[in-house]
Amino acid sequence: MTSKGTIQSVTDTDQTLFDLALRYRAGDIQKPKMPSGAISFVGFAGMRLIDASLDMNVTFKDDITVEGILPSRSLQRDLEDEASETWHNTWVQPLIGMNTTIALSEDWQAFLAMDAGGFGLNGKQDLSGTVEAGVAYALGNSAQISLAYRYFGIDYSAHNSRNGYSSTQNGVSMGFRWMFD
Repeated sequence: MTSKGTIQSVTDTDQTLFDLALRYRAGDIQKPKMPSGAISFVGFAGMRLIDASLDMNVTFKDDITVEGILPSRSLQRDLEDEASETWHNTWVQPLIGMNTTIALSEDWQAFLAMDAGGFGLNGKQDLSGTVEAGVAYALGNSAQISLAYRYFGIDYSAHNSRNGYSSTQNGVSMGFRWMFD
């Protein structure tokens, strides 16, 4: 479709994730202050609950041509109006992942966390995953501040349906951790 006028599209998305998992630790217990060279590894398995919705509104104005042909007046009136579509789905994915931390010094740590969920069990396509790598600095004996780069991606389409979506999010994240003995 080409337009000599205006096509305006407004898309609102909402995505909520809850992870619930059992974990197993190997190596040292992660604390804000660890001896240099100490390594902590945590593996986990559980479930990820995803609630996602997509609302799209499209407005057409002025002369619209479809594949180089000016549509009939009645179709032009339809195109000059608004079109909208709403999609909403909630589903549960199996989830596996790991988090490893290495102490660079007593106060500084580097960490890597990864997880994957879905594996095609709840849809024609059903996969999500996170990768996060960063550094953390101890603020006393119980708290840490961290700076990391995080990437999250999701690809979903339902069985026997044209509904689905794909999304990626990435960027720098800053965090604060409070750890209890």
